[in-house]
Amino acid sequence: MPEKDIVPRTLPPLKARRLRPIATVLVVSAALVLIFQFGLLGPARHLGLVPEPQQFTELAFAAPAALPSSAVPGSPLALTFVITNEEGKSYTYHWDATLREGQITMALSAGEVTVAASKSAQVPFVFVPKRVLTSPAEISIALAHSSEQLTVHLSRGA
Repeated sequence: MPEKDIVPRTLPPLKARRLRPIATVLVVSAALVLIFQFGLLGPARHLGLVPEPQQFTELAFAAPAALPSSAVPGSPLALTFVITNEEGKSYTYHWDATLREGQITMALSAGEVTVAASKSAQVPFVFVPKRVLTSPAEISIALAHSSEQLTVHLSRGA
């Protein structure tokens, strides 16, 4: 039987094997620095290396602790609210305020406000009830084309 030539497998020197993981970490770190330092996020996002930023709108009362719980005829109810735009571009928001008392819903006010990207706008809204509420009521402030809505519950007048 003929003997097969056995060729010994050679391993890279020990020093080279130890340096590979370090070199890999350095290359990846350098790539990340380039991406973030030089504004290469667009291509990185396109390649799936960096996630797309979340886009959203936030609607909140400016002073939630000071919201009224009842309404007195002739006394103003301050319901100032804040719209925060994290949509990535300037946006014009259309809002409306309604009063629902029992089965009756009445439009109180509406408006629009343009908010720059990554900014907030405070929208002053004051409602002055003309009569005593005959049943529990709620005032809602909603953004058009959005599920964002704020509600204040008011108890029945005395």
